[in-house]
Amino acid sequence: MKGINVGFGNRGKAWHRWAKAAGVDVVGVVDLNREILDRNCDELEIPEPMRFTSIEEAVASTGAEVATVCTANPHHNAAIQNCLDAGLHVIVEKPMVETAEDANEIIKKAEGKGLQVACSQNYRFNPGMLALRNAIENGEVGELVSASVTFHRWRPTEGLFLPLMLNQSIHHFDGLRWILQDDPAWCFARSLNPDWNKCDGPTVIEAIYGFSKGTMVTYSGSYVAQGTVTPYSGLWRIEGSTGQMHFKGDGDEAVTLTRRDPEESRTLPAIKTELANPAQACRDFLDAIRNGTPAPNAAQDNVKSLAMAWAAQKSSDEKRVVQIDEAI
Repeated sequence: MKGINVGFGNRGKAWHRWAKAAGVDVVGVVDLNREILDRNCDELEIPEPMRFTSIEEAVASTGAEVATVCTANPHHNAAIQNCLDAGLHVIVEKPMVETAEDANEIIKKAEGKGLQVACSQNYRFNPGMLALRNAIENGEVGELVSASVTFHRWRPTEGLFLPLMLNQSIHHFDGLRWILQDDPAWCFARSLNPDWNKCDGPTVIEAIYGFSKGTMVTYSGSYVAQGTVTPYSGLWRIEGSTGQMHFKGDGDEAVTLTRRDPEESRTLPAIKTELANPAQACRDFLDAIRNGTPAPNAAQDNVKSLAMAWAAQKSSDEKRVVQIDEAI
């Protein structure tokens, strides 16, 4: 399929490579900033006829069918809308969009036009997370009881809406849904931006989620950690009726399985994908288009991950338990 890359900053340059690895015939790149566009295209030796400052112009000139969107978070909605108006299927960097209103509008428009919109939730392809999901599917820990994810980093932010939750926690929220193969029903949370911190907020969250099948999930996140930090993929613990699993995150892809009775401790093998994580997400997206099936990371599914962030903020603002459906 012919495709264009929309948003050509540093991450956009990476998407140029990932899209090609996934099988996209990249025929154009788009960025509103001509200086950034030319500088990065020069670096990658992308010829002048492939450079565009508007999506409409790129589609008219190239006959593109799909687009990868890697603009700044606040501009995702406009870029996706423009791509849909131009008749393109779209895969977008996380977060798909910032608000439920935007998400619902995009889903409605895409369905009306018979187009697919998907979000690149690349953490689904982390070897450790694949191992966690596989172990649960194989009954390694029995009936699920609880899960916890801890994420603490120092990462000042500026100009982002719900910066911690939509920029980083969204990976963990989506990973929880995907690994547990379940969706949350309710949330009780407290989010804040400490008064000594000058970053955009909220930068700290403590949350409890009740999943539909009964699993209790706790989430602790911070973008203003002042000491030891966790991996970006976080520290994971999953408890079941017959065992417990730990995953330490980036750089340590192993999952440790332990049991109390009979006593056991062993390492579960990491599961690696053929392509780099974003490229693998893009390949799944292309396969879904070809097969006429919903992408695993389709907008209709991804909105449920986003709702974990929106519900947490609503719970914090209103100081009550929030049903996830209230946030969509």
